[in-house]
Amino acid sequence: MKRYGGSADHGQTTVIRRPQRTLTPEEHQIIRGTAVLNRQGAWYMGIIDPVPNPSPMSEEEGAWVREQVWPSFF
Repeated sequence: MKRYGGSADHGQTTVIRRPQRTLTPEEHQIIRGTAVLNRQGAWYMGIIDPVPNPSPMSEEEGAWVREQVWPSFF
């Protein structure tokens, strides 16, 4: 936010907003494509796994860990 005025502004701020324009259908397609590129990049870097790995624990073992090991705030 930009602040204008001297000592008489009394801590008030003035927000200057840019006018918004409407995107064309072609621009909407470009924006939709960037989300796919981000997802593919995350797969490539290994941030997300397209095929989730099965858990190494059974449900009962996981429940025991949550009850006995994890702190109460989890």
